[in-house]
Parts: sequence; structure tokens; C-alpha cells
Amino acid sequence: MRFKELVSSILAGLVLALLAPQTLQAQTWVRKLEPSTGFNDLCGEAIFPGAPNFAFSALHNPNGPDPIELTPTVCDQNPDGVLATWANPAFYAANGFPLPDPRLVNVPYQRVPIVVDPSGLRAFVPDHVPGVPQPIPTTRSLPNDPDTIESFTGVRGLMWLRCRRDGTANVRIWGRRYAPNSVLTVWVIWQNPPESGLPPILPLPLGGAPNTAVADKRGRFSFERTLNFCPMETQNGSIPLAIDIAKHIDGGNTYGASPEVPLDEISFIDPDTGEIFTSRGVGAGMMTVDQGVIPLLIRP
Repeated sequence: MRFKELVSSILAGLVLALLAPQTLQAQTWVRKLEPSTGFNDLCGEAIFPGAPNFAFSALHNPNGPDPIELTPTVCDQNPDGVLATWANPAFYAANGFPLPDPRLVNVPYQRVPIVVDPSGLRAFVPDHVPGVPQPIPTTRSLPNDPDTIESFTGVRGLMWLRCRRDGTANVRIWGRRYAPNSVLTVWVIWQNPPESGLPPILPLPLGGAPNTAVADKRGRFSFERTLNFCPMETQNGSIPLAIDIAKHIDGGNTYGASPEVPLDEISFIDPDTGEIFTSRGVGAGMMTVDQGVIPLLIRP
């Protein structure tokens, strides 16, 4: 190659580099964590209008078998109201999930059954307070205060995201005002096109499994991962809508690449009769609840 041709080739390369799409440039984003009572949902309304939203939390109803669905009015009028388990019937039907046994519904979060033996049997257990004998029964750690509407929606946080030129990224998330010792998992929520063959909305562990964080005694947590993609760009036609924080209310169990296991048949001890019963449908709102969303390609 002649010298002039070599120079022309180099100059052409430099021009192409300067005109390259913005996605090839290193970029940094900072986004707030928004409190939520479902995915992209706060008290029954979408946090970011125009994007999918699913409600998973409900108000404990001491006078009936079913909890009370959250609305802006319910939340405003009941800041000290206690949150309880609820299987959103529309969400469960849309995903083909069975509904859980009624004995597991309308249970305050701090009383949800936990695993008590190697078989996976779950039971309602007392708090770790004076007067409860040891080593049996199993107990829940303290503090174990009820999740109220005010405390649950009082969480705050921040995300720092850096996408590099090579297509990888680093993400850091800080949260505060969570209940002490809360076991949390961090998910990227994908919206997939029909031709992908994937579910329309798919949560996957951010940065791979495990994707767990634990709030300290002050209710603070941090999470950091290196990613093999930039979550501010579509990937093979799939859109990373948001990062979602899930709280595991069933004693802190986590389930790998799935937030929960609604198709699994789980055994429980009835607290009133002592009999063992089984139930499927123990999914979103029953063993995990959304408590914070960070927008990615959802318009903030």
C-alpha cells in the first residue's frame, strides 16, 4: 500500500471513529431508586406511565380472609396499615400460575411461614424473644416489626452505572430505610419481543446469580456487579426496562435465577390444627415482594 493510501485509510478510520454511534462511547448514568409496592407500581398506580406495572402488595384485613388491594386513597388513609400476602389474580392468571391455599393469604409479612426442617417443610414461627425455649422452636430474628405502608414505601436509593466502550458495564446500587436484616435480590426486568420466544416480561438476576444483598442494622444495603452488557441499550431486540429490588419475606430464602417458585408444591404446617398441607402458587406477593425500582429504558 502506498504512503498516501495508508494515510487516507488511517484518516478514514479516524473519521468513522468520531462518527461512531453514541452506544460505543463510555457513558455514565445516575438514577434514583423509586419506592414501589409491585413492579413499576406504587399503591396500584404505575410509577412510570406507559410501561407495564403489576401490584403485589396489599393491606392486611383483620376482619376478613382477603387483604385489601392498595390504591392511592388506601395508602394515604392507612399509613400505619400493615402489609400482608396477596396473590394478584390478574397477574397469576396471565402467567398461568395457580392460586395459593387461602391459609397463606392475608398473612402479615413478618409472620410468613419459613423453612423449619431439611425436607423444606414450612411453618409459622415466633420471634426470637425472651420466653421462647431453645433450641426448638425455630424463631425469626429481631427486629421483626410489621411492614407498614409508610415504612415500606419510605425506602430510598441510588444507582450509578458506567457503560464502557467494549460493551461491558459496572453498576453500583445503594439503598436505605429498608427493614434491618432484610434479604433482598436485584433483578433486571426485560421486555421481550414476541419473536424471541421468551415471556413478554422476564426478570433475571442482575449480573448473574447470586444477586443477593442484606440490609444492615440501619436498613442500608449496597450492591455492585460487573455486567457483560450495557443495560441502557436493547439486547437482541429485548429491552431492559428497569432494575427491581425484591424483598424475600419467607425467612430470606432465594431461588437462583427466579425471584420465586410459584409452580413448586410446598408443604406447610397449619398453625391451628398442626396438620401438614401443600400448596402451589406461592409466588410474587407471597414469598417475595417488590420494594424499589430503578428506571433503565423506562422513561424516567
